[in-house]
Amino acid sequence: MMKVRSRERDRLCENVTVVAESVSFSPERGPNPTKTLRFPLHFARLNECRRIFTQSGERVVGNNERLPPLAHARGYGSFVRSLALAATAIAACATERITFAEIESTALGRTLPVAVVAPEKPAPTGRAPVLFFLHGRGRTHRSLVDSPAARAALLTAPFYVVLPQGEDGWYIDSPARPADRYATYLGEVIAWAEKTLPVSRAPARTGITGWSMGGYGAVHYAEASGGRFGFVSSIIGLLDYPRAETLPEGRNYKVATARFTDDPATWTRLNPLHGIESLRGATLTLMLATRGFELTMNENFLAALAEKQLSARVHRLEGGHEFPLVERAVPLVLADAAEFFQKSSTAP
Repeated sequence: MMKVRSRERDRLCENVTVVAESVSFSPERGPNPTKTLRFPLHFARLNECRRIFTQSGERVVGNNERLPPLAHARGYGSFVRSLALAATAIAACATERITFAEIESTALGRTLPVAVVAPEKPAPTGRAPVLFFLHGRGRTHRSLVDSPAARAALLTAPFYVVLPQGEDGWYIDSPARPADRYATYLGEVIAWAEKTLPVSRAPARTGITGWSMGGYGAVHYAEASGGRFGFVSSIIGLLDYPRAETLPEGRNYKVATARFTDDPATWTRLNPLHGIESLRGATLTLMLATRGFELTMNENFLAALAEKQLSARVHRLEGGHEFPLVERAVPLVLADAAEFFQKSSTAP
């Protein structure tokens, strides 16, 4: 059994994560001496971590330590197995904070699922912040919680995250399909969360975000909600849409006329670019992809904000309109939301 100093073990416990597969071991070649025990999710339950490692009889190296050389391969194999068992136990505890429910929607006339990620340390009843996170087109309420990277980030959030199933509805009450009342349905999701979860109804404790279609939906819904959300965010959202295809080549997106109609006046009404004044007083965060087709739409939105003497925190991420970029953006959005909620912690 490999033995190292307790100080080193404690250093790992301070950076322990739920990702067991972050460490690899080959019986033939031994551990890679350049690989470090660096994991993507900080886990704050240090007492639980120490209890698990004590029971296993192992002591482990710290986050930035090199792995043991080949001479310690047999001991290291025992260490890896113990680490995997500990990480699995911690992962089970974290997984309990991800739950799924169903919402009976009167607006849509059917039941739709919703995912909820609870914080490790919830605030008193009625005080917890909440962030509503809307998925993109072709995705679902499970897309982020099924992504290891996004899931890890969500589990660090010190507030509730509610991820509804939005189907292909763009989170609007469609003027072309009267039965597709997805904006009204989103209101039902929010009402359900306020009734079911110990969350605050104060704008200073409520946020909304989403990616792609969900980024559009988050900003448009916030504009239509008259100050309901103190924190509003978009990840590669289509924020100058629907609109005529007059943008530079490669920067347009064909209007879904089956949902938005083919009426330009209706497009203007549903385009977030023209509802910016309603966001006055909210804290805005935008995630832009340097090669995304929606980049010009977001730049138009930022210019419109400036004309209204409004501003947004902008993160420019290298990449295109793609899910891996969304995964990279999730921790940034959560950090910005956490900062906003922290500053507003005295709100009722």
